[in-house]
Amino acid sequence: GISRRKDVDPHRMVLAGWSHGGWGIMELMSAPLKSPAEIGLADVDGLDLSGVKGAFLAYPYVGAVARRRFAAWVHRPRTFAVIARHDHLTTVRNARKVMDAVEDGGVEVERWLADGTHAFDEHSESPIMHFDPALAQESIDRFTDFLRRAV
Repeated sequence: GISRRKDVDPHRMVLAGWSHGGWGIMELMSAPLKSPAEIGLADVDGLDLSGVKGAFLAYPYVGAVARRRFAAWVHRPRTFAVIARHDHLTTVRNARKVMDAVEDGGVEVERWLADGTHAFDEHSESPIMHFDPALAQESIDRFTDFLRRAV
């Protein structure tokens, strides 16, 4: 429905997701979208992703529960992946392997290995996730630059 909004150019969209949101984007990109049961979308008939020119994935969840993490993408927008060096939900090695698989499937993937924890760009009371204002600003700058280049 977002492409139907008057303030959105349906031919120049970028999807952006942090953690679970990045995982969701990856699921969408790898789904053939032939039936609603694939990924739980109620209305896949007429779903047009051709206007999606980019995907920004900030420390996407790519652990064992993300069963399609190594699946080839059917939709292949230019992608920017933020990998958090100290992510407690995955290893750098696993995140790189997942992004290698995406890239091997024909997707242009730009990567940034951020020297922070999962969710380094938001304040948290969690003892394992630490806000880093400098990294947060760098992430915003990289996201802004990616948006400009993608659309």
